[in-house]
Amino acid sequence: QFSFIKKERYKQALIELDRHLQILYDYINLNFNSENIVITLVSDHGQGYLVKNNQLLFAKERTKVPLMIKGYRKGICNELIQLTDYIEILAQVVGIEVKDLQMRDSNLPSFFGGKERSYTYTESLFPGDSYEACINTKKHTVHFKTINKVQYDGRVILEPFEMTILDELTNEIVKSESFNELYLKIIDE
Repeated sequence: QFSFIKKERYKQALIELDRHLQILYDYINLNFNSENIVITLVSDHGQGYLVKNNQLLFAKERTKVPLMIKGYRKGICNELIQLTDYIEILAQVVGIEVKDLQMRDSNLPSFFGGKERSYTYTESLFPGDSYEACINTKKHTVHFKTINKVQYDGRVILEPFEMTILDELTNEIVKSESFNELYLKIIDE
């Protein structure tokens, strides 16, 4: 639930975290060769009280979060990246070859020498709650939510469901059977 008070407290906590990280960065810069250090900062879904949309995965602030890497080439990667890509990215950045690293959902983005992924997948799977998923592509944001609740063993019956496909450029709802089929196949897999 959105809360202005909690949002302000969170902002102050982030300022305090920045101060502590600065101490660490200063220590690293004074005691190590910067060419031998890689620092990564990554976030998760964020806090629910920061966005006014009460639905967990239906706010961009909850599914589009930062990944910053210091100690690698300069630039901004605007590719779609998900957390499962992190290990492959980090191995590439530090020059470690890891055999059998390819996880099913992992991808090394083209910015790091691989190929661009076509979508990211974020899900919320908690017993007693509806199953929710968000698929982000360059063109669409897909919101999926089951009517049935997730069972305590993690199983969920996907039908009936609610699904909305938003066009990223126009912010209008897309009505297309072919897109419905495409995104339902991704969710089913």
